[in-house]
Amino acid sequence: VILANTIESSQSVENAFQLFEQKRIVRTTTIVNVSWRLGRIAQWENPILIKLRNTLLRLSPPSVAENQIKFILNVSLR
Repeated sequence: VILANTIESSQSVENAFQLFEQKRIVRTTTIVNVSWRLGRIAQWENPILIKLRNTLLRLSPPSVAENQIKFILNVSLR
């Protein structure tokens, strides 16, 4: 949808892809980096680190997960 809207409002397809990348790069990079870090943490095998991770997750307020979901779902379609 975002790409289609960008193409529609651009002077050329090349320009549309440049604008699309500029609009999306910060957001998508953030999502990829956070996902990568969480994936690494989820794969820990050291029992002490696993216990620490699980304790921190249990103690984390629900707002932490809610804010992550809000960031992912808050998409501007323009």
